[in-house]
Amino acid sequence: MERASVIGGTMVSLMVKLSSIAGPRYSLMVGARSDVIFLGAELESMHAFLEKLSGVDGPDPQVRCWMKEVRELAYDVEDCIDEFMHRVDVVHGAVTSNHGFMLK
Repeated sequence: MERASVIGGTMVSLMVKLSSIAGPRYSLMVGARSDVIFLGAELESMHAFLEKLSGVDGPDPQVRCWMKEVRELAYDVEDCIDEFMHRVDVVHGAVTSNHGFMLK
């Protein structure tokens, strides 16, 4: 199931980004760090289940629908994390913008 591997790659990327956000570079509001850690654990659980499904031949329609929803959620979360990281970097002067393009 090629789709599951694409979703899995996105999930791994998200978990890496969440680990980065929970680290010392990004100072989070009180309580936010535990929320980031919780979100990371939830994503890890979803990733494990998707890997398990990747070995199933022709999952039923309900499972396919759930997999699609998880994929869209992963993309949305990744967009939010990217936006957060970009805003923090802009505030700290690590990234400049030129005509709408991000430069690093």
